[in-house]
Amino acid sequence: SKSEEGHGSEMENAYQYQHDNTNITSAKSCDATQRASISRQLSGQTQMSEKTRCPVTTWIKEFYEEEHDIGSDHFLGISVGCNKGNDAILAARMGMSTPDFDEPAWENALSVARLVDGHACRGNNAKQSKINFPKREGEMHCIEPMPKTFPILEYGRATLRLDSESFVLTNAAISSSNGWVKFPDAEAGTESLGIHSCADALIACVKLPMYTLDSYAQKFIRSTGPVNILQIDTEGWDFDVLFGAGSVLDRTYYLEFEFNYQGNWGGLHLQDAVKLLNGKGFTCYWAGQGKLWRITECYRDEYNAWHDWSNVACAHRSQKNLVNRMENMFLSTISG
Repeated sequence: SKSEEGHGSEMENAYQYQHDNTNITSAKSCDATQRASISRQLSGQTQMSEKTRCPVTTWIKEFYEEEHDIGSDHFLGISVGCNKGNDAILAARMGMSTPDFDEPAWENALSVARLVDGHACRGNNAKQSKINFPKREGEMHCIEPMPKTFPILEYGRATLRLDSESFVLTNAAISSSNGWVKFPDAEAGTESLGIHSCADALIACVKLPMYTLDSYAQKFIRSTGPVNILQIDTEGWDFDVLFGAGSVLDRTYYLEFEFNYQGNWGGLHLQDAVKLLNGKGFTCYWAGQGKLWRITECYRDEYNAWHDWSNVACAHRSQKNLVNRMENMFLSTISG
């Protein structure tokens, strides 16, 4: 089948974790010295692109390597726009604390398929986490719309003998509404095309089911606990995913998304996304290679003109250990 059979709806009436934002503190505004340091380090679009295009997310890797308490007994991860599955495998390994999720073995399994080499940031996060704690139960959702890529993901899961309930694969698009949508039917492994690409008559497209992330969660996710890691990489439709993810965001600890000029992102401002997320209790940062620059309460007007490949990482302020780690990395980054 093209996706796992929906099984989340039976939990619909069960208690579902939701952030209590009553006592969540606001993010501190950057002072003049901090703003000057950010401006110096991220001056001009070339520097911003070079420093935030291909992040090395050491802050989240070290959190899972060093913190026994991740905020829940059960791990739940979601990768929207899972592409070749590497980031989902790395997140599942961290979250479920098991060597069953092995990124080099996954890469080797997929290599037989001769995928299009579309790894924009090949090798950046390939150094997988150490397993320092007992195995946790959990589920990692890998949602990938590219029709020819999807069977390769199924092959990889079968080769690594991963359980279909702990590594859930779904061939669908996620956006701000439910229904059906045309999606490019390109070579397996293609990562550069999105929903908007079907406006080009020369690109072959097929119809796929489309869900909001809230609808997807209700239909496919069994866990009623928090979303420990949410990854979004939808070639310009990341803000649309956020628009349709209100309930999911209300239970998410950590979020990564991509910002660029493709799809609907081209007509939207990062500031609006950061404000929306700040209102839900998230502090967001530009994500670099072991470096972070805070955006929340540190926004610069220059970002309004910035529309190129870059990445943002956010943590919910209820997760004090993680937030403190990220804030300390930000302070270390700007002191350099």
